[in-house]
Amino acid sequence: MSNRLSKLVAFFIGCALTCSLIHAQDTGAGLLKPGDKIPGAFQTLAVTLPPTTLKPIAQAGRYHCPVCEFGLNPGILVFAKQPDSAEDAGKTASLTGLLKKLDAVIGKHPDALAGASATFGDGGYLKQLLAELDDTTGVSTPVKDVDFTKAIEFKEKAESRLKELAKAAEFKHVGLSLGLPESYPIPANNDVRILFYYKHQVIFDEAFSRDKLTDAAIDKIVKSVDEKLAAVEKENQGQRQ
Repeated sequence: MSNRLSKLVAFFIGCALTCSLIHAQDTGAGLLKPGDKIPGAFQTLAVTLPPTTLKPIAQAGRYHCPVCEFGLNPGILVFAKQPDSAEDAGKTASLTGLLKKLDAVIGKHPDALAGASATFGDGGYLKQLLAELDDTTGVSTPVKDVDFTKAIEFKEKAESRLKELAKAAEFKHVGLSLGLPESYPIPANNDVRILFYYKHQVIFDEAFSRDKLTDAAIDKIVKSVDEKLAAVEKENQGQRQ
């Protein structure tokens, strides 16, 4: 119980310290339009973090806020129910293929200072962690122990899977996390959502079922990111001259 309570306290302290300047907004289940403000900060469990992670530097294995870390720089938020299977990960027309290309295009424009995070479902781990504490007494509820154990087992397997994915893909700029935020829902009948923004304003927000994430769709996404990062990079370089 004390260990769970300490984790819960650490979670809320981290949220308060890291995200105090960003306020979440209500958003519907639909996608955002270009020019819209993003819903704001959210906490997700960091599994792998790229060496280029901007300050404040988060730590793998702890909850962090990608939106807070990216600040006003370009940010790419990818939300997916689950990672690719080992077989699909080797295909270009896949979520892994998209993440690899996004990783490469971010590396192409270092002065754009862009960040990217791919967040996957955690099997209800955080929800169970919070539910373990009774609102009035602060005492854990024994009837939920079975669900909590299942959630822990799912989280541990998912963490291992994401670490293997990151190692195989050799990501240098894309971080992988667990825990889909309610403020950034994946629309019904879709498996993946890709949100690209700059200065907290949406550039594009798209969702796909896995079979629609084709090479053509991926190339269109990457081209849009490439063009925007080139413009931001030029802007940043001009400010330094």
